Amino acid sequence: MAIAQALTSVTRSRAISDKMLFAATFAGFVIWELGGHVDVWYHQHYGFAIESFVTWPHALLYVGWVASAAPAAAYLFESRGLGLPRSAWLPPGYALVLAGAAAFGLAGGFDLVWHSTLGFEVNHEALVSPSHLGLISSAGLGYFGLLWITIDRRSRARSRGFAADLAVAVTLGILFRHALYALHYAQPFATDYASGGSITGSLFGYAGITAWQDMTAQVAGTTGIVLYAVLLSLFVVVPLRQLRLGTGALTVIVLWNEAWGLVGVPEMWPYLPAVIASAIVCEGIWSAMALGALGGRDARSGYWLIGAALPWTLFVAYFALMATLGGGITWSTPLWAGAPVLAGLYGLVVAVFAIPPRFASADIGRS
Repeated sequence: MAIAQALTSVTRSRAISDKMLFAATFAGFVIWELGGHVDVWYHQHYGFAIESFVTWPHALLYVGWVASAAPAAAYLFESRGLGLPRSAWLPPGYALVLAGAAAFGLAGGFDLVWHSTLGFEVNHEALVSPSHLGLISSAGLGYFGLLWITIDRRSRARSRGFAADLAVAVTLGILFRHALYALHYAQPFATDYASGGSITGSLFGYAGITAWQDMTAQVAGTTGIVLYAVLLSLFVVVPLRQLRLGTGALTVIVLWNEAWGLVGVPEMWPYLPAVIASAIVCEGIWSAMALGALGGRDARSGYWLIGAALPWTLFVAYFALMATLGGGITWSTPLWAGAPVLAGLYGLVVAVFAIPPRFASADIGRS
């Protein structure tokens, strides 16, 4: 009891409170994410042939990197100075934030050596080069630390209202966006293959795509839709099931992701209503489950329905908007009409594997 009281006294006398630590860390990660997507915008509109790392988008990116880790580092040094035991140096999740920041610094050094040796990549290769994947992966490690932090704070909250869910939902939206980062040219909300590039085809960063209407572009477009559906279902269904996030969290996850996408390619704004429409439909399903429909939130069928309905509704609305506001659909009817069905099927598959039927989970339990 005496030790606990001493720790409480030290916590209250800190220069950096837990609330300040969280707010500053969260803001740093938002700046970091903003810097990454401003950098995407810069390259898509002005090209990839840069001669220096000293650009305004890179400055914002690296300021965010430092800002995401600096609060935790300061809190750690203060804890050591106060003589606290090692287990009390940092709240849960912040050590992973620091590890991600350190890894990003090392990856940045490797990236500098890589470019000094091989030059700067352009277009799609800039997203999948080993040095850039190192940066993306290490940043993702920090984002997982932020998710740990927000989930832990939610579990200790006195009430489970929307405010307690908001930080978790925003972090999941950031992670969803981050998972799509290296897939930029395959993303249907960043590259409009089905309209023959009527919007993005005129941008500098898409000059390498010379054939927008051949079979190669069709394969790239449909594959991108499937990848998007798989990740969308995963990032929505699993948190809803495991964390039982409240009404509105689903909308925050999908809209936060697309909001960042519009930072990188703002010309794709006509497709934002498709995201809103799909979120409204699935929020209705989630709310109905709270009232006991589809077996309630303890059953499985509702999650499977969300996993299928979210991408299906999204891409039905996507093609409707493309036909009216996006320059028209150049794909054949069988191709564009089948794409939402394909997305819904893959979303369903992901949901079923993430939340398996009772017979499968029962078998796992016995083993």
